[in-house]
Amino acid sequence: MNAAPAIHPCWHMRGLVQRFAEGSLAGVLLKYTKYHVHHCTRCRQAVEVLKAAIARLKKLKDKAAELPEDRWASIEAAWLEHEQTNPPD
Repeated sequence: MNAAPAIHPCWHMRGLVQRFAEGSLAGVLLKYTKYHVHHCTRCRQAVEVLKAAIARLKKLKDKAAELPEDRWASIEAAWLEHEQTNPPD
């Protein structure tokens, strides 16, 4: 398994690059972030990594939704049993 790529956006862009990658920015923040990401290699790479991660998570979510109801029930029962026999510290 490969290590996850490092994400090192500029300090003032940390919250914005995530929201930009998610597509949840609007207005002036969206315009500023687009401009900055276009001109900043570090932030552009961070957005690319975040977008790839979001796409992978969406695929996992879609696959999880495909499980039949009885399979979900058995997973939940196994998890409950695990929690009861191995309480958190």
